[in-house]
Amino acid sequence: MNSQPAKNHMNFLFWLSIASLILLGGYIVLHESRTRYAAVRDTAHYGELLSSYLWNIDEETAQEYTAIIATEGEFKSISVTHSDGALFANYREAKNKGEIREFLRSMGLIRDIENTQAIFYRGKRIGDITTLKENTNIYTYFYLLLTILLIIASMTLIRVGKANKEHQIHLEHDLSENRERLQTVVSASPVIAFSLDRHGKFTVCEGMGLNKLHEKPMDIIGKSIEAVHNDMPTNVGDFLRALKGESFSEIRTTEGRSFETWYSPMREGTNIVGVIGVSTDVTAAIQAMNSLNDYKRSQAKDLQIAQRAHQAFLPKSPPELSGFEIGFITKPCASIGGDYIHFDTCSNHQKLGITFAEMSGHGVSSSLLASIFHTQLEDCINIETPSIADAFYQINLRVHELFPEGRFASTFHTILNAEENTMRFVKAAREPAVLFRHDGNSEIFDKGGPALGLLPSELLNKKSYIEHSIPLNQGDTLFLYSDGLVEVENTAGVMIERKEIIDWVRQDLKLSPQQIADSLYRKVISHASGGDIVDDISILVIRKL
Repeated sequence: MNSQPAKNHMNFLFWLSIASLILLGGYIVLHESRTRYAAVRDTAHYGELLSSYLWNIDEETAQEYTAIIATEGEFKSISVTHSDGALFANYREAKNKGEIREFLRSMGLIRDIENTQAIFYRGKRIGDITTLKENTNIYTYFYLLLTILLIIASMTLIRVGKANKEHQIHLEHDLSENRERLQTVVSASPVIAFSLDRHGKFTVCEGMGLNKLHEKPMDIIGKSIEAVHNDMPTNVGDFLRALKGESFSEIRTTEGRSFETWYSPMREGTNIVGVIGVSTDVTAAIQAMNSLNDYKRSQAKDLQIAQRAHQAFLPKSPPELSGFEIGFITKPCASIGGDYIHFDTCSNHQKLGITFAEMSGHGVSSSLLASIFHTQLEDCINIETPSIADAFYQINLRVHELFPEGRFASTFHTILNAEENTMRFVKAAREPAVLFRHDGNSEIFDKGGPALGLLPSELLNKKSYIEHSIPLNQGDTLFLYSDGLVEVENTAGVMIERKEIIDWVRQDLKLSPQQIADSLYRKVISHASGGDIVDDISILVIRKL
């Protein structure tokens, strides 16, 4: 009995086991790397959220919000410190000392992954967030180990139970079956292989592609290409091109089906003695392409509808308010954006409600969020609202329920009173509002509550949203802008500083509000120098005359 095939088979199984062990080791290393990457990514993500809002709320609310982040991010613990090292908020879950859990930890199958990320706000480091995440995804390791044990057991059974002669018979049987399968696949392929002599007569023509064209067999061999041009995806022009030595492909339609035909000259030495070709049925591919184009056209129509819907509740021109002049610009970074400006007017032009907001993200999704926000805003607030702060609590409750998780509306709302020359406002926005006084001084309102929808209402307190009222004098100018303005980078990666934007506006205060908005936008575009604008840009300028 010849033992060489059996030996080869055992060698194959041995190397299969080695490969399985290597794959297990690779999987463990990859899983560890992905888990650590996920910990770093999650820490950076929550650090980014904290940078914009956590520092503007009290420590009790911050502690509750940190606990929610720990649960949402599956962290064992979180600690947040200021840049001077002082502890701001921390959270640590209760220890679980189960015997099985401690055994797995002692075996190294459960490990803690600690990560610390600096928190930056507008390029300035304001603190650190440190997270601890537990790697508990060990079950896959056990499944893979069990699989390897089964493979090794199967190897042993094959070595003991298989004789060399039976193994040879088995291989020969498999080889025979594979040959039959290969022939079946080739014969069933939707192709037509053909050859033509120099006179354009078919010398070979076969393939299952013919069955897709004709319900009954056709005798093509011996006929000229002119005689069968209605029955084959070929024509005389293509044949003559190939006969001149050119190799190419063309798509032709015959009997309602599309075929891509590859032509190539057939040579004997340096002489061209005919043409060979293969026609492949590409009807399904073309239909799929047409469906994709239809889908793209449909998407374009949907985008156009969404754009019209968003523009429907955006103002076309500044409203009239006695003793005031208003200018504004809103420019989406894509064809549709999520920035939102709304004016609530009255008939005698003595009061004006202004909502300046931006939805998180941009594009169609932000536009849809703006539509939802618009509906809730109109239900909860108007120019006669006695308390803007109370209205903000109500809007926050609705927006948090309606918006997807992690989405919010950064909002500044003010009510201008022309009779009393006052401005009441509540700020729940990232970027500050700047009031340039007529005497050359300026006031920056950069403190405020969390963006609407960011936190559930149970985490808010009476100080989360505070209404302010200030007098306005002749020449005072209020300036509002979205954060897309400070996210504009030039080709060197340099972003615009907030101070630079304020200085630009201060230099243009001699201009009208609309001219100020237009001038600022031109300066921002000039700074970009052809770079991409990655977020929507909105500017609002209001002056007391």
